[in-house]
Amino acid sequence: SGGTGGVIVNPRSKIIDPVLIARKHLRFSYNSLARILQHFGLGSKSSVEGHMWLRALLATGKEQRQAMDEVVEHCIVDVVKLEQLVGKLRKFIPRIDEYGSK
Repeated sequence: SGGTGGVIVNPRSKIIDPVLIARKHLRFSYNSLARILQHFGLGSKSSVEGHMWLRALLATGKEQRQAMDEVVEHCIVDVVKLEQLVGKLRKFIPRIDEYGSK
C-alpha cells in the first residue's frame, strides 16, 4: 500500500515510493511492487524464505554469515530493481525535492 509500513523514518529523509507514484500518476489498481515491476518488464522481486531471515537473526558463526549473505544479496537485487523502476517512472514524477516525490 506504499508509505513506510509503520517504520519510523528520519524526517529529513526523502521518500520516493514507486508504488504510490504508479498508482497516482498511472492509475494502476494494483498495490504491489511485484506487479508494477512486471508491468514495466523488469522481472520479479527476489524473495527470501522466512527461515532465512530467522537464521540471519538467530544463528551463529558460519551459518549466520551464510544466511546474512543471502539476505544482503536479496536486498541488493531489490534495490537495483527499485532503481530501474524509478528510472522508468521518472517522467511521471512532477518534482523531487527535500520532501520526496510529489
